[in-house]
Amino acid sequence: MLYGKAMFGIDGIVLREIGAKLSRIDSESFSLRDDPDLTWQVIELRHPDLSRKTIEFSAVITPLGTGNSLFCLHHFGDVDFLIVARDGAILHSDPRFSIDCTVKPSLDGSFALTARFTCLEPGFAFGLANTRSLYSGTRTEQFVLRHLQVRVLGRNDVCQIIHRRPASTGPSREAAADARRPPLRIAVPVHPPKAVWLNQLLLSLDRSSLESGVPLCEIVLLLTSREDTLFFGTLCATLNLSFEVKALHIRETLLDDPSMADVVAHLDGGAHGGMAVLKKLVGLRALALNDREDVLTMCIDADTLCMRWDKEIFSRVLDNYIERRFFGTSVSPDSIYYKINAASAEKVIDDAANGYAIAEISIYSWFFDVPTYSSRDILSFFDHVGDRAGGVGAFLASIEWHTFEHTMFIFYLSQHGAILENYADISDAIPELLELQKLRNIIDRFGYFPLWLTAATFFAAPADAAKNINPYFLSHYDRFGLAA
Repeated sequence: MLYGKAMFGIDGIVLREIGAKLSRIDSESFSLRDDPDLTWQVIELRHPDLSRKTIEFSAVITPLGTGNSLFCLHHFGDVDFLIVARDGAILHSDPRFSIDCTVKPSLDGSFALTARFTCLEPGFAFGLANTRSLYSGTRTEQFVLRHLQVRVLGRNDVCQIIHRRPASTGPSREAAADARRPPLRIAVPVHPPKAVWLNQLLLSLDRSSLESGVPLCEIVLLLTSREDTLFFGTLCATLNLSFEVKALHIRETLLDDPSMADVVAHLDGGAHGGMAVLKKLVGLRALALNDREDVLTMCIDADTLCMRWDKEIFSRVLDNYIERRFFGTSVSPDSIYYKINAASAEKVIDDAANGYAIAEISIYSWFFDVPTYSSRDILSFFDHVGDRAGGVGAFLASIEWHTFEHTMFIFYLSQHGAILENYADISDAIPELLELQKLRNIIDRFGYFPLWLTAATFFAAPADAAKNINPYFLSHYDRFGLAA
């Protein structure tokens, strides 16, 4: 067993031999051999400070004639995320770990390996691999490792890249910087049961961008667990997407803050049916805290479909957002919609604060347009609800099914100049159930074009909807009953 700063420059790092044996040869060198009694042959390194960091692993590796194994870097969950042949050839590099790897071979048969990667856990392992599903050890010396070093290069961006844009495909965001103004992103809360719908969303975004030649904005998946990160990284790889996809592991954004302990427990317990809302709120706050400029985030569900993407979408999103106008219809106090409004308003509005009328609380506006948030406004929102609840953690721990994130956000903005328009004299249908002609009448009356329609509304009259609305997105694609 080997410990600590003397070897790796990290106080308290712990090494554990799992099958493989690491033996010191001299001050600079170690031999690495396998063990026939175990199917895993790795040396595990663990330390709390490794989690969510960029790690640099480097060594000069010399294969020994007695061995036949491959060299690997390993992640929990049976994942060899980097596999190197005995001649230094890279056989496998998992894009989910954002690996930047260089190999410099020498005439003596050794090679210098330097690999930078995202560490998803408080640890990783290096060791032996082969092309079979289980390792059959021979208790022989496999490699000599010289100048073995592990360095922590710093905390990652809050988001992890789980799919990189192929170098030769798709329009480049960097090559079209003007089209990216204002800064825009799409955030999508998702879990594996929704994979079939996310599949359609990602493919539709890819198709729309490729057809127009306009690069997509930043795409971030809001995920709950590391297992989900690996799952959706694999999904993105199989789709052969031409754009980059990032993941935000929302549970990990809470772990460093003791005031969020109740939120973690609430998240793990299902949030009383409000899991999707809690994921969105935690994700939006983490993204905003990480932003270096004011970014507009469209937070959409996985059951959304992109119908078109062009350079005007950036200004359209901004124009709609700065109008500070939201639209809905009056709902009955005994309806579920009123209960949603009342539960949401209770989180952000003091009794009779600013003269806010009961009539306005009765206006149900959910999903009239794509829910969009600026970084600056979302941070101000959390300052407000945190002050009212006795802390942001207390607010998040109180989220349940009836508290809708965008409804709360609208009620917050309404106390700061936003207008909640009532279209009840045109239609008593809530936004998600509006017929196309009624929506057209609302647009004509108020002069406001939403960026999406529900799939049911669009496909009830697709030619008319495409001609007169021409939406960027369709919501509730799953409820329309279309198969992937």
